Amino acid sequence: TGTITKDGVVYSYTYNFWSWYDKDEETGHSELRIHFDGSAGIADCSAAEGEVEISSVITVPNHPDFPLHITSIPENAFKGNTKITKVIIPGGIKSIGRSAFDGCTSLRVVELNEGVTTAGWSCFQGSTSLQSIYIPNSLTGISTCMFTNCSNLKSVSLPVGASIDYHCFTGCNNLETVSLR
Repeated sequence: TGTITKDGVVYSYTYNFWSWYDKDEETGHSELRIHFDGSAGIADCSAAEGEVEISSVITVPNHPDFPLHITSIPENAFKGNTKITKVIIPGGIKSIGRSAFDGCTSLRVVELNEGVTTAGWSCFQGSTSLQSIYIPNSLTGISTCMFTNCSNLKSVSLPVGASIDYHCFTGCNNLETVSLR
């Protein structure tokens, strides 16, 4: 069990690592068996500032051959963080939790990469500095209140056929373009 910090984001992990020898009864040879099992997730984002690239894989100290995968950004993870200006979300992250970036008033740029499939309610709500967003093909819908009160949002690019839930653009008074591609 431990933590790793990168770009001000604290990732926590737990793991079990053990090895043993199996003896083949026919040949008499021994073979080393190794088992590694673990999990990791985002634990704290309060110290994150400036440009932040979320990690989808972390390496446990002293065990570089056994990476742990992070597949989600939890609910409220960055909520109210007024110091981040850009966030890069790699394709290894499959889901963004509810209100994950709610109230991130300095957040200007969000890079959502192909692979993100779910974005929770209000995940970017109140991110008043956000000006444009490109929704990857893997994210097939805009959730309820996803961009509510993103008052400087000017353009949104969506995949054809994406669903748009209610109130997702409420308070986006500067929204000029929603394009389908």
